[in-house]
Amino acid sequence: MSTLDFVVVLVGSVVVIVGMIAIVARELGTHPERRLVGPVRDSVEVLLPLIGAVVLVISVWISAS
Repeated sequence: MSTLDFVVVLVGSVVVIVGMIAIVARELGTHPERRLVGPVRDSVEVLLPLIGAVVLVISVWISAS
């Protein structure tokens, strides 16, 4: 992997992961109407996209290396 490839993958990974963490924090911290379905379902619905993003970032790193 060249230096440019590494920088692009690194920056993209940081943007995706930090963005997803910000969304999860916002959803779990500031939306009381989400708690109407129960804490377990609420957490699963919010955390599944974050887990998917992590899997996507890991697969990009594996394929780029």
